[in-house]
Amino acid sequence: MQVNQLKKRSVSFVVLYLVTVTEEENSMLLFYHFLIFYFGCSWGSFLMATYQRRLTGDSITFPASHCDYCLTPLPYFCLFPIFSYCFSKGRCLFCGNQIPLKMLGLEVVSGIGFWLTIQLTTGEPFTLLTLLILSFLSVEDYATRQIHSQILLFPALFETYQSFSGVKFAALVLLTVLLLNNFENQRFFQKMGQGDLEVMVFLALLFGTSVTSGIICLACLIALVRIMVTKQRMVAFVPCLFAANWLVLTYINHSAPQLIMLR
Repeated sequence: MQVNQLKKRSVSFVVLYLVTVTEEENSMLLFYHFLIFYFGCSWGSFLMATYQRRLTGDSITFPASHCDYCLTPLPYFCLFPIFSYCFSKGRCLFCGNQIPLKMLGLEVVSGIGFWLTIQLTTGEPFTLLTLLILSFLSVEDYATRQIHSQILLFPALFETYQSFSGVKFAALVLLTVLLLNNFENQRFFQKMGQGDLEVMVFLALLFGTSVTSGIICLACLIALVRIMVTKQRMVAFVPCLFAANWLVLTYINHSAPQLIMLR
């Protein structure tokens, strides 16, 4: 009965919101911002699922989303970030166990973060795609200290094709060699992971050596602060690169637009 009520509430909310959008002149702008925010919430929900499954060694695509307690597969109307949590009062509809409040909080923070990214950067689809990929790799690195960096090859090829240069081609060749070979046993990579170097080469291909050097320095500063706070000897570096990349992009867009052309 409770499941049917949640299904009806979810459908009713969507219909009511769409009707409201079509009736008010200025609602389209609000709807646009809502879509941006809600996409960020959905991506944050996916990243949380990725983190949990990487910790347990499960695939991120199989099995389908399920309750962590009773393992019951969740129907589609239980997969709407924020709304499903609120309508179900923060509990599983099947076993009644409490869903951690931090799940809701992380979804909201992800939505706000993505909305801010659109507002503070150029908002270009390729830029957003690379940020989403880097955020995914950051979660993987934070969970297991291993990343599926092969997904960097497609955007690297696209960027090289769009604006070819000798530096980008050299970075693409180096990135390809790193992706096709495992150098983890080499002495150099025992202190710095191969995935970290692959991400740095990818950033150099996108922004050039000057901007990437700034990103790496800022990432090292973020990593140093994390080490001081957490008292850990080693920390995941890809999340630091992602955070530094985001900060530099916002700076480029607002304080130094001419750096966008710097390669």
